[in-house]
This record gives sequence, structure tokens and C-alpha cells, in this order.
Amino acid sequence: MIEPHVWLAEGTKVLKGVTIGCGSVIGAASLVTQDVPRQSIAGGVPAVCLKSNRSWSRNNSAESRLKAKEICTRYLTQADEAQP
Repeated sequence: MIEPHVWLAEGTKVLKGVTIGCGSVIGAASLVTQDVPRQSIAGGVPAVCLKSNRSWSRNNSAESRLKAKEICTRYLTQADEAQP
């Protein structure tokens, strides 16, 4: 599953059943074989987490970061509630 606000660079392949967390970035030509945590940078073959707990926004104000975090949190809450 690819959560919201994820950026996959050109040539990235994601194996079935892998989750890429909200706000993550995957480097070009990577092969994602395992889950990637939220707000992380990953890359390589196989992809490994290079950095985690990164914050992304066009406007780097505290308000923008809070809004992006709220969107991810809301999505994850809805996904948890939808599971039987």
C-alpha cells in the first residue's frame, strides 16, 4: 500500500504487500522489498531507509508542517477504522 504524500522516483519498483509510509520519498531505480516508515527517505536495491522522521512541505512554516502531519494522521486513523 502506498500512503498519501509519497514520492516515487523514476524506475522505482514496489513488491506486492509492501507499505510505504505517509510522506516518504523513494530514490530512483529502487526496489522496495520491505515496509518503509512514515516520513522517510529510502533507496537502493533492495531499498533501505536512509533517513527517517523527515518533514516535507513547499512552505516550510510550522503551520504547513502541522497540516501535512494532520493529513497523514487522519488517513492512518481512517485506515485503522476500516480494517475488520
